[in-house]
Amino acid sequence: MGGIFSNKRCFNTNMQCIRELRSFDRRQVFSLLNDINTVYPCGFEWLDEKFNDILLRKAYGVGLFAAGDLVGLGIETPKGVREVKLSTLKVRADKRNCGVGFVLMNHLKKRWLKNSVDKAIVTVETSNIGTKNYLKKYGNFTTIDTLSNKYKTGSSEDILSCSLEDVNVCPQN
Repeated sequence: MGGIFSNKRCFNTNMQCIRELRSFDRRQVFSLLNDINTVYPCGFEWLDEKFNDILLRKAYGVGLFAAGDLVGLGIETPKGVREVKLSTLKVRADKRNCGVGFVLMNHLKKRWLKNSVDKAIVTVETSNIGTKNYLKKYGNFTTIDTLSNKYKTGSSEDILSCSLEDVNVCPQN
C-alpha cells in the first residue's frame, strides 16, 4: 500500500479519493470546520454562504475522502481574473502528518496552473506558526503583510502570497 499514506494511523491510497465538494458533503464540511466561529466571528454564516457559492460555481471546494469520510478540504475564491484566495485549507486532526495537506495543496496548485492563475493569497493568524510554515514549505507562499483587528479585536493576520511562476507540482497527485 505504501505511498504517502502508509502510516498506520493514516489510510492507504486504495481507499482515498479527491473530488469537488457536492451538496451532500455539507454536513461533513461543517463538522470538519466546527471551530470556525472561534477563529472568525460569524464563521458559520460565512461557511454557509461559501458552500452555497461552491455549489453555484462562484467558488471552488475540494475534499479528500478516505472510505467516504472527509479528512481534508480546500476552498478557494476567485479574486480577479488571474488571482485566487485560498479561503480554507483544513486537515482533520487525526489525519495530520499523513500527506493529506500535501495532496490538497498539490491539487490546488495544479488547478491554478491549469487555469492560468498568476497569484494565490491566504490569510493566517499571525500566531499560527505551524500553518504558515506549512504553506511556505509546500505551497511556496511568502508573508507579504500583516493586518490587525480585521476579523476580531486584538487579533492579527498575516497575508501570504504565492506567485505561480516558479511553482512545482507533484505529477502523481
